[in-house]
Parts: sequence; C-alpha cells; structure tokens
Amino acid sequence: MTDLRRLYYISDPSSIATNLLPDPVRESDLRSWIDTVADVSTFCQEVFSQGWTAYFRSQHPDYEYDQRRQHRRFLPLLDGGVSPLDILIDEAHARGMGFLAGFRINDDHAFQARQQGLDIARFIDANPQFQLTEFPEGEFYRLAEPLDFTHPEVRDFTMRIIAEVVHRFDVDGIELCFRDHGYFPLDQGEARAHLMTDMLRQTRAILNEGSGGRRLTLGVRVFSTIEECLLLGLDVAAWIDAGLIDHVSPQDVMYGDLQLQPSPLAPRRETWRTGARLFGCHLCSAALPSRPRRPGRARRTPRRPLHT
Repeated sequence: MTDLRRLYYISDPSSIATNLLPDPVRESDLRSWIDTVADVSTFCQEVFSQGWTAYFRSQHPDYEYDQRRQHRRFLPLLDGGVSPLDILIDEAHARGMGFLAGFRINDDHAFQARQQGLDIARFIDANPQFQLTEFPEGEFYRLAEPLDFTHPEVRDFTMRIIAEVVHRFDVDGIELCFRDHGYFPLDQGEARAHLMTDMLRQTRAILNEGSGGRRLTLGVRVFSTIEECLLLGLDVAAWIDAGLIDHVSPQDVMYGDLQLQPSPLAPRRETWRTGARLFGCHLCSAALPSRPRRPGRARRTPRRPLHT
C-alpha cells in the first residue's frame, strides 16, 4: 500500500534532549517521544555532529560521546549498556516508521561546547591543519572549527563513523546534513567537488554492504540552489544523476524562510531517472537571530555571493 503520510521528521541532537526529555532519561521517555510523532513516515535522529556521537557511544576510540551538558542525561542508560539509539529504532519500527541516522557534515556548535567550559572533539582540536581558516565576509560565522574535506583524513573520519552506524544498528538508511557554509577552501568548492562526490559514492557502497539485500536510503539536506551548492563543493546534480541519493531536501540552512521560492531543483526533477525524491524542508527557526555568526578569523570576500 502506498504510504500517503510521506512526512519526514528530523530530530536535532540537542533540542529534544534539552527541551523535552527529562534528566536522567529513561527508556520509557524515549519511547513516549517517538509515540508523539508516530504519524510521520520516516524518523531521522541526528547522531553525529561536531566530531561527537549522540544517542550512542562509538566502539572506536577516535570518536567521543557528546560532552555537552544536555547529553549527560543519557549517561545512566549508556553506562547500563543500553544505547538510546537502539530504543528509538525499535519504537519507530514498532510504529511502522522508517528510521534514518543523521550525520552533520561540519557543524557550528564548537562555541557552545566552549561556553560550557568543554574542549571540542579530539580529532578537530588535535588537527588544526585539517580546519578551514578563511570564510566569506558577513555575520554568518561564529567560533566554529569546520573541517576541510580536501584532506582524505577528514573524509575517512566521517566515513568510519557512518560505517559503524550502518553495520551496528538496524537503520533503514542515513541522512547527510550539509548545514554549514564551508567544506573546502574559499573559491575551491567547484574544483574540489569531485572529492565530496567520491565520499558520497563511498557512502552509497557502505549502505549497499550493510543492506542485507534491501536498498538503504541515502538522503541529503543541502542549500537551496544548485549554484550555491556547487560553489561550496556539493555537486548535487551529479549525485542525483549517478543514482547515489534517494532524496534531497533543499533548505535555507537552520532558518525557516517562509518566503522561500520553489527550489531550482524542482524543474530538474522531471529529468531524474534514478527515482530520487525531492522533499520540501521546513525548519523551526523563523527569525533572523537564528542565523548570525560572529566574524572570527581571517575573512575575504568570496568570488560570488553564497545566496542567490
């Protein structure tokens, strides 16, 4: 039967933990949380951001569990050998929902960790040579340590944690969230876009390996225009044409723009032959204060504006 709900819900790593779940979190709290959104067809829990895992502990020493205050409420479950991610997956499946694990490809929450008196993830902190150091002019940057995906070490760091989740948990797929304004050095995005495409190709291979004979979903959330994506090194058209992704959600990152025009990706949908779906994306933040980032290190003006 065709699923007419076709609602795709994405759970932020910290917002629900901070504003909905109690401290400490019990298994029943997690199941009740899933029950409140049981009318959606697919539930996505973001489980990796700023180099940290959330809702599970990695079995690899390179990855630390999120140290921020709001994620400590899960420690009693984790210390007792129970992974909150397993509980969420089990309840979602019991409710007939698909379940995706979300991975943020760069994130801007290092400042929040520092505000709480914490260090950032070891991999990022110990490898300043892998960090981007120049950004466009403007107020959209704030104390972040975004990684430069030019480096194979950075791509490998991301791929290993994706592979662990796919092979270890009963997920129906993953989503990659491209929510930050940099993945490659300024003005180098188009020239290095093939590196990110290669990473998407590897991700697709990991999903195929862990599929058990079914096609696991690979979704992406990207910026709202093809041009903007390509400037940043995200060749979304190539991902679609190669059959690497199953759905794409254009967005104005972390800002609910109710005036946003239909995405330029929409007309292209008629030419897609790979079955990829186009999902409209509505974000909860609807005020400009949700977007600004204070200027940080050296800046220079980009060749073209990011927003068109």
